[in-house]
Amino acid sequence: MKRFFCFLLTICFLYNPIGVFAASQEEIDAVIASIPVQGWPQAPELTSQAAILMDADSGTILYAKNATQMMYPASTTKLMTALLTVENVAPEDIITFSRTAVTTLPSGSSHIGMRTGEHLTMKDCLYGILLPSANEVANALAEHISGSISDFVSFMNKRADELGLINTHFSNPNGLHEDDHYSCAYDLAIILQQCIQNSTFLEVASRPTYVREPDELLNKRIPMATTNDMIRPNREYYDPDVICGKTGWTQQAGRCLVSYASRNGMNLICVTMNAVAPNQFTDTRQLLDYGFDQFSLVNISESDNFYDSSHLINSPLHFQQETKGLVQLDPNSRLLLPTGISFDQLDRQVINNNTSSATITYYYQNYALGSASIVPIDPNTQTNLFRDKTVLPEQLSTLQISRIFVIPLWGISLFLASAALLLFGLIKGSQRNHRIPGKRSKKALTIQTLQNWIKQQKKRS
Repeated sequence: MKRFFCFLLTICFLYNPIGVFAASQEEIDAVIASIPVQGWPQAPELTSQAAILMDADSGTILYAKNATQMMYPASTTKLMTALLTVENVAPEDIITFSRTAVTTLPSGSSHIGMRTGEHLTMKDCLYGILLPSANEVANALAEHISGSISDFVSFMNKRADELGLINTHFSNPNGLHEDDHYSCAYDLAIILQQCIQNSTFLEVASRPTYVREPDELLNKRIPMATTNDMIRPNREYYDPDVICGKTGWTQQAGRCLVSYASRNGMNLICVTMNAVAPNQFTDTRQLLDYGFDQFSLVNISESDNFYDSSHLINSPLHFQQETKGLVQLDPNSRLLLPTGISFDQLDRQVINNNTSSATITYYYQNYALGSASIVPIDPNTQTNLFRDKTVLPEQLSTLQISRIFVIPLWGISLFLASAALLLFGLIKGSQRNHRIPGKRSKKALTIQTLQNWIKQQKKRS
């Protein structure tokens, strides 16, 4: 069952890498429990109460600690608010701050000093929630998108369901504490995985500082700085591998940090929750170094010699002999391989997804590390390449010459058969008065020969 769940989640991530699929907490826990012990790199000891390290591209989980356990997310909530903003609002749209947005916040709440009736562009608002974590800005965005904060909260929870989050419920757009406002490390990783697909989000979230200069919309200068020391140069916990992230803190949530980092083409998402400062930074750095140092990025199509294009014909996929040279492993497929484990040590499972595609999933000790699809070498070629399917016209140039005439034979045969029957009728009528008893005419023999040829060609096709 663990192997099945690993396969299920890997396929879901690869065919929809943002994790949009239904899975239960028990299924995710089963996958996490199946992470190998023997031969798997030794993970660092963390003080955070919950954490996860995930391959941002495939969704493969490299490390987990209480990753599906309910936790308070604090201002990491604003990742969902930012996601709904970039998905539903244009960067130049104008956001108006209502009295409700700016006056319903508790004393000491983080803000950028906006007042009732003032305006900002959506993009400036995005800077406001992702850098200084301004709560009145989150409220204003919620009202702009949904008309009211309560309706926006319903939108947040609907989007959470669409993303397949397993232990998340939102009660506000900013993360201020409420008992029924919660999430988990796994779910926050999925939200960030979705966020980083958007270029506007990445542009804003990766900035350590930003100054909103006065203009005709609002004659106010607003300097902003990120609360994430891992992306601020000259700070103690600065890490050049970290591209963006979001911090969070309340007394009930402790210190939370969601991070996206990249090194040498390897992209990782790290979440730490309920830590004591500054361990949200130190734990994140340890986990990221663990991922970058103890795993290597492997291109599957370059590493799998058994399922390269020259061997696919004899594989369990049962491709037609004529398709040799037409199909290959997806050249963009990749996985993270634990240090000390060679690609040849991985097990493979071949799945025919339907009549025109197939996937190979790679396992280490029954734990799915990644998958590769069988794809046409020519991206314009369809993939109806299995043994019981007709080879498509655009593929004919690679086939044997005898097959070229078989492909369109039905149309030609029907035409010839109709013409032959018409001609046969004419000849028969003509022969009634001129037939020599006991002897077949040469024309009748010719028609019979033609009919026999048509029957033979039908059998061959």
